[in-house]
Order: sequence, then C-alpha cells, then structure tokens
Amino acid sequence: MMPGSVQVCGACSAGLVRDLADVPSLAHHLDLALTRQTRMGGGGRRGAETPMPWDERAREAGFILKSALVGWARMLSAGVQTLQGPLCGQACEHMTCEYASLGRGPADDMAAIARWLIWHSKALLRREAAAEAVEELTEAVRQARKAVDRPADQVYAGPCDECGSDMYARPDAVMVACPVCVDDDGQRLRYRVKDRQLWMLGAVEDLELPAPDVARALTTLVRPIAPALLYTWVSRKKLIPRTTDARGRALFRVGDVLELMDPTSVRKAS
Repeated sequence: MMPGSVQVCGACSAGLVRDLADVPSLAHHLDLALTRQTRMGGGGRRGAETPMPWDERAREAGFILKSALVGWARMLSAGVQTLQGPLCGQACEHMTCEYASLGRGPADDMAAIARWLIWHSKALLRREAAAEAVEELTEAVRQARKAVDRPADQVYAGPCDECGSDMYARPDAVMVACPVCVDDDGQRLRYRVKDRQLWMLGAVEDLELPAPDVARALTTLVRPIAPALLYTWVSRKKLIPRTTDARGRALFRVGDVLELMDPTSVRKAS
C-alpha cells in the first residue's frame, strides 16, 4: 500500500490530475475537429483530402475519453447517499460538500466530469482499482491529444466562479476572461490565471511525493522548480520530509513546498 493509502505512485497521481485538467481544452478541440471548424495538422496542402463534416478519429477519441470519465465517476458515486442542499463549490474542503458532491455526481459533459474527478481524485486514488483508473484515463487523454493533433496554444484556467464556464488562456497570460459573464461596466468578467488554477492544486497539495515528482507537479501547475531546490531547503531546515517510501526516498508534502515557493499563493481551507 502506498503512503497515505494512495494506491499508485506520486508521479502517476500528479500525472492524472494534470491530464484531467487538460480535458476541458481537449473536449473543446475535439468538438472543433468533429465539425471541421479547424484544420488538423496545419502543415498539409489544402485539398489533399476530401473535406468531411466530421472527423472519425476525433469522434472515436471523444467517445473513448467520455466513456472513461463517466465510468470512473459512476464508480466513485455508486452507493453514496444523495444529500440535498447547496454546495460551496469545487475549491471547497468541507467534508459535507465533498460527500454531497459524490452522491450527486457531475453534469453530463466531459469538462464537468473531469473537474468533478479532480475534486474527488484523492478518493479515486485510494480505491483498489486506482491503478486501473490512472491507466485508462491517461490512455484516453493521450488518444484525445493525438486526435486533435495541434499545438497547445491555450491552457485551461479553471471554471468561472459565477457561471461555471470553462476558461482558457495563453500560456503566458496573466488574466483570463469568462466567455459568458460581464461585470458592472459591461466588460467580460476577468480573473487572474494563477488564481483560477489554484483550485487544481487542492487535488495534489496533500500528497506526499519524492522531490522529482513534487517538482514536476508544481512546474506544471505553478512555475518551474528544480528538485535540487527542495534538497537545499532541507539542508537549511526550511523543509522537512513527511515520511519515506519503500525505497527509502524522502517524501515531501506538495503543499509544504508550494508555501515555500510562494506563501501568498497557497489556497487556504474554507
């Protein structure tokens, strides 16, 4: 059994969260591919293939991805009592909200299911079938990326607080605008990209991982950081390993490292 009852290694845990976070963008590009609103590959000659109103590769990849998402969401929610009442939202850490969300399940679209699975990823990773879930979801995301076959020109910036719409931004963008909501001045409701992505950190901040896996996760979700920096902090007694794994490697809590990187950016529990 892995530390903290997690059934897969730290690298796989962090990789799953990263893949799930990419699903809203992938779903969007798969929809574009299905209607041929975008040209796949970009480098071929026009007219090299007969135009079609849909793309078989994208259709199949979308079906596989949604089937995997739905299947594991149903597995998690099966047998959980459905509770009535409002929820705080997906950045919430109230146990009652998490349990109520498990019983209700997500909305029936890929982006919503992926966000729901991120929220409940700790529960998923503690199931005996966690390794199977990681393998199936990771492969489904890989096939979807291959099907859209285009550069990652946008990053997922999380959902809008007001309407829940998925927001996308350039990799270097500071702000992102909701495609639906407007503010009191009639302008698109805007958020800091960094703030919108913090909710994804909630899925990994309590995991205890080796230094390379912590660095990999935080490089993706926050900013580049080298594993060597963690060892420097250890030598200066700023960072203390939480435990060791079966191979004797020091395991660090992701949230501890995040706070040393930028104390003001750590999401606090409600």
